[in-house]
Amino acid sequence: MHFVVHVTSAVVKHGILTLTIPPAQPASSPALLTSDVETTSELPYKRMLITSPRIRKLTSLLSTSAYTALFVFVPIRITTHRLYPPGLISSSVFPQEELDFDPLESSEIDFEFVKTALQTCPRRSWILYTGLVGCVLVYAVEGASVMRALWLKKGDGANRPRKRSGFRGKQKAQILAGALVILVFTGLWVLSREPVFALSSVVDRYQRTFMHSWMYRL
Repeated sequence: MHFVVHVTSAVVKHGILTLTIPPAQPASSPALLTSDVETTSELPYKRMLITSPRIRKLTSLLSTSAYTALFVFVPIRITTHRLYPPGLISSSVFPQEELDFDPLESSEIDFEFVKTALQTCPRRSWILYTGLVGCVLVYAVEGASVMRALWLKKGDGANRPRKRSGFRGKQKAQILAGALVILVFTGLWVLSREPVFALSSVVDRYQRTFMHSWMYRL
């Protein structure tokens, strides 16, 4: 949920900056150095032009990973794990009599739910989990690199002596992300190999829940 709020705010900010802030001009631009623009009323506008924030391209790795997770993997995850099980929303693809089932309580959405998904629809489930975890980790690594670059650029860390190390900041973030990937997918692999301990009636309700999602009906 924190990731959704963070990326959504970034999307809104990107749209506002794109629509309202003019392209930045260098401080040495002739348009900013002429005498007829150096008035008191236009100084704030000139300062905004010089220091206007950078708008990242949609094709950058940071934007691509964020938007892919926000608009593809996160909606599927929320609907499958939070909206379909308690019956908050239902699919209109099947007749109503085929959709009537006992809604799942929040306490029933546990590891057995994940096990059933990994063992009933292994390919789809692994694609969804891999895509979600991968996009979030790529976004985290790229975002950490951007924040570190801004921190050094502002001078907060420029005066501090740098420790010599065999790895740079971005490389350390990539190593950490790789370690997290190994931990997450090792846990998923262990779950996929364990037997399902839920009752057969509960497993049937799990499977009916999955069939509400278009991804599991492909």
